[in-house]
Amino acid sequence: MSRTKIAIRLLLASAALAVIAVLVGLVPINIALFSDTISRSVYKATGLELTLGGSAALRLGPRASLSASDLALATPDGSRLLALDTASVRVALLALVRGHIHVHRAEFSGLWADFCQPLPERPEASSSEEGEPLKISVDLMRGTSVELECNGEPAGLSIQDLDFSAPDGGSTRLELTAALGEVPAKLTANGGDLDTLLRGEPYKIDARLDLEHASLFVDGRVAPTGGRPDFDARIELSVADMRALGGAFELDVPDLGAIDVEGELSGDLAAIDIGDLSGSAGNTRFAASGSLALAGERPSIELDASLLQLDLEPLLADSEPADEGAADLAPLIESLQEFDADLHVTRDSASGLPLEIRSVTLDATLVDGVVELNPAYAEVLDGRLSLTGRFDSAVGCPAVELQALLESSDLERLKDAGWLAAAVSGQVDRIEVELWSCGTTVQEHIH
Repeated sequence: MSRTKIAIRLLLASAALAVIAVLVGLVPINIALFSDTISRSVYKATGLELTLGGSAALRLGPRASLSASDLALATPDGSRLLALDTASVRVALLALVRGHIHVHRAEFSGLWADFCQPLPERPEASSSEEGEPLKISVDLMRGTSVELECNGEPAGLSIQDLDFSAPDGGSTRLELTAALGEVPAKLTANGGDLDTLLRGEPYKIDARLDLEHASLFVDGRVAPTGGRPDFDARIELSVADMRALGGAFELDVPDLGAIDVEGELSGDLAAIDIGDLSGSAGNTRFAASGSLALAGERPSIELDASLLQLDLEPLLADSEPADEGAADLAPLIESLQEFDADLHVTRDSASGLPLEIRSVTLDATLVDGVVELNPAYAEVLDGRLSLTGRFDSAVGCPAVELQALLESSDLERLKDAGWLAAAVSGQVDRIEVELWSCGTTVQEHIH
């Protein structure tokens, strides 16, 4: 046999072996060479820009898998949605022929995502491209090191470990361990069939978040319509120790007792409506409704609350801190500059005070770090008390201005309250008081 024929046979045998090695998964295919084609396909299907900055390999065979590194997704205008350090996916090849993406196992690490960025509308498909959405099922997905942001700002949530499953025709399940700030947290969530979500139909979900001193349960549905999914849900919040929970977030919170709240939320990630909110904090009971806007320059809250029972004793018990540090108002002052608010509160009477107070009405606004009391009214000493005021936290020395007007009051009530040792009688037609102070501690405002 000539050397030429031998060389050709060796070449053909080598090629056949190479093909077989690729088909049975012994040799991976470097698909990073086709990154431009893959990116165009992703954009055509989702309207998102995919960037493959690292390696990408496809391994065929009975245990077909895809691995990649340094991935990024962005909107057409350049807003980053997601970045991923490493990922690997093992799929069933035969299921792909039937239009079914069956993920046996997926793993990823180093995920960053901005969950507040609106998703673009999917590019219009031609009539020949339209059809049933792909069917997707996931036996197991595991992830580590997840960081979330909202509109470019840290969301305060870091996920250490994540487990997800969505079996064919079964319920989805998510479990993760995370940290809210420095507070350890565990989330467990269950949902409906994943195909329901992919078809854009309302998707039922229930979730429970457990912290060291609190728990939150949510039961509702998500409708993935438009760029932002809308939702409606019933929530239940329980806090066993508010002071301990606040301390975990470096907040000095009064000991309000056990807190239980339930209510309804609806809206999307830009605006949330709060309805039928009710609950208790110690001996205080309340009901409220309102809204939360997140799309503007800063969050804005509107709240209309009715205090069915108001106990001020826990607040008064903490009004004289044990040391100078406990009287520091700096954390409160800083928080007032992070959001805007519009508050309306009513209450028939209040307990925990030496004086009987009835028919309380309070209207207040917070804009750009300035609190305006507009005004507050109450019946006290058988008369009428009105308060107007202003707290400006945005100036160098945070300042309080307060004007009080007491009309048609019975002084004998001061003796009944124990404020005077001797009996006093008489009627006060009008008393006006104006107060001003500035500082970053309680002591500075008192003295």
